[in-house]
Amino acid sequence: MKYCPHCGTALNDADAHCLNCGAAQAPVAPVYTPPYNADPNNYNPNPGYPPVYQPPYTPAPQPKSTVGANVAAGIGFGLVMLGFVFAFITFAMSINLMDWYDEELLFLVLYFFFMFFPPALIGLILCGNGRKNGAGGLAVVGKVFGIISMVLYGLSFFMAIVGGAM
Repeated sequence: MKYCPHCGTALNDADAHCLNCGAAQAPVAPVYTPPYNADPNNYNPNPGYPPVYQPPYTPAPQPKSTVGANVAAGIGFGLVMLGFVFAFITFAMSINLMDWYDEELLFLVLYFFFMFFPPALIGLILCGNGRKNGAGGLAVVGKVFGIISMVLYGLSFFMAIVGGAM
């Protein structure tokens, strides 16, 4: 219900003119009041329509940090390269042992093998784990050189034993 602003006569909301004085009336805009909803989690923004399904909030997955994998791959690469250098030296000395028997050279080959084979193997393992955990090309290069080092150490150990036994 509304009242005429000129004469104060009570009017219906649909009346465009006052029935008493004839003055034009401003249209009344309907006021929207949403229906009462006791459950605040079930808010329906479109009354009269079925509620819109909103999935529960789940935070976006965070990207996996590769800092630890890169550090492990870097340490592994250093150990593999140290092992590779000494594997090459050991292999060259063991070739020398095939020609003649020298006790000091045999000792040096075996010393290099037992001294530098374990770090090269640990470096190979670190590079392999680093590659699985997201480290880049450094881990791949470390794995390649680690495998070459293992082959050279195996050959040099075999040749040192065979050459030293002759």
